[in-house]
Amino acid sequence: MSIRIAILTVSSLICSAAVAGPVANEAFAQAALLGMQLSVKKAAQEGGASHETYACVQRLTPEVFVAAVDAVMSAALTQQQRDDADRFFSSDVGRKYLKHGLLQTYNAVGQKPPEALPSFSDVEYSALSSFASTSTGQLLITRQVMQSPAARQVYGRRISELVAECKQ
Repeated sequence: MSIRIAILTVSSLICSAAVAGPVANEAFAQAALLGMQLSVKKAAQEGGASHETYACVQRLTPEVFVAAVDAVMSAALTQQQRDDADRFFSSDVGRKYLKHGLLQTYNAVGQKPPEALPSFSDVEYSALSSFASTSTGQLLITRQVMQSPAARQVYGRRISELVAECKQ
C-alpha cells in the first residue's frame, strides 16, 4: 500500500468521523491520525514505506491534524452549526457515534477493530436521526461535506507534509 493510498483512505473516513467544535475537532483529528497510522503501517508491511517513516508516524499525536480539521469545518459550517455539532458530539449518543466512526477506521484500511462497533438502541438511533435531520446534521452526515474535493485536498496536503517530515 502506498502513502498515496493512505491519503485517500483518510479522506474517505471523513464522513463517519465528521465533527465540529473544540471537542469534536480533537475527536476527528484522532480519527484522521489513526487512519494515517494504520495506512502507513500497512504500507510499511508491504514495502511501500520505510520502518523509519512508520515509526515517526506512530509517534505523532492528534494535534497535528487539528488545524486542518478546523480549516475544513470553518469552510463548511457556520459558527452556529459548529456549535450545534459540538453540542451533539459532546452528548452520550454523539460520543458513541464518534467511537463508531473511529472503529470503522480499522475496517477502512482492512484491519480488525480492537473491539466491536457500538450498536445503537432505538432511543439512541432516534437521537442520531434527529440530529441528521437538522441543517447541521444534513451537512455533516447526509451531504458529507467533509468528503468534498476541497476537504480531501486539505487532508491530503497535511498527510503529505507529515510524511515528508517523517522521511527527513
